[in-house]
Amino acid sequence: MMRLLMCALVVFTTLSAQAQSLSGRPIRLVSPGGPGSVLDLQVRLLADALQKELAQPVIVDAKPGAGGALAVAEVQKAPADGYTALATLDSPLTVFPAMYPERARFDATKDFVAAGIVARGGCQVLVVHPSVPVNDFKSFIAWSRQNPGKLDFASSGLGSPPHVALEELKAAVALDVQHVPYKAGPAALTDLLAGRVTAMIPAVGLVKSAIELKQLKALAVTAARRCASMPGIPTVAEQGFPGFSSGDVWLGVLLPQSTPPSQVARLNTALAAVARLPAFEKAMQQQDLATISLDTAASNQLLTDSVVSTRARIRALNVKWD
Repeated sequence: MMRLLMCALVVFTTLSAQAQSLSGRPIRLVSPGGPGSVLDLQVRLLADALQKELAQPVIVDAKPGAGGALAVAEVQKAPADGYTALATLDSPLTVFPAMYPERARFDATKDFVAAGIVARGGCQVLVVHPSVPVNDFKSFIAWSRQNPGKLDFASSGLGSPPHVALEELKAAVALDVQHVPYKAGPAALTDLLAGRVTAMIPAVGLVKSAIELKQLKALAVTAARRCASMPGIPTVAEQGFPGFSSGDVWLGVLLPQSTPPSQVARLNTALAAVARLPAFEKAMQQQDLATISLDTAASNQLLTDSVVSTRARIRALNVKWD
């Protein structure tokens, strides 16, 4: 009997030590946002709040490129133990595979489970280099039609929100422009400020200071409503194209599909708590995002709905992608 008790004690002690060690492991949030990008800032704000909520290290691993497919692939092949997650906007999971089905080697609804969606909204703004002789959206359209081939539109990559906004704008107003994809938003912005490209439709957070310093001209917001952070910029719809809207996104955390439900639930509980923090809510508002707190069922339903609606939205453009 004593020997059995001793064996049981050894096993219990070993399991307890392993559990403590496991719980102390850092969670790695893999993100397609390049360093200095708006998404990178958003994910780092999320990681900081999540770390405090879990009392556990949370690190951000930026893997930009290929329209977010590099980050998606990194998590897709990671061990399904709850310690490697994808922190992203929806576009790499919804837009990229709709545009480039032959390049997307994943199915968002089959390969991943959404642990939680924490924010939704977003605001993108059409900006041009000061050398472009226009000051509003109508004059921009007129000038672009008079000068075909002179507009180079930068984006943060194939299938990124700025790329989609550009394609929807082209379809709505018959623009003849050249798309120039970059690996990440900051690199695109650098060339735009230098005049090596002429226009871009980034998240307002990336270019707000450049607009305020008059290094760029802000012509129109592509969302249905004006940006809360820069309410003086009118929408495309307000400037002669009623009904136009592009740029609504969500920010969430996803795990490999076979992750144990207990790990998914644990992360969902922490993400829901983070979304309700006043400091996090304020930080997201500054990024033109509204925080939301969804359980796993609602988060995965939003993922599924987004995949379906985005596929239809992309097909409606009837574009042959690069």
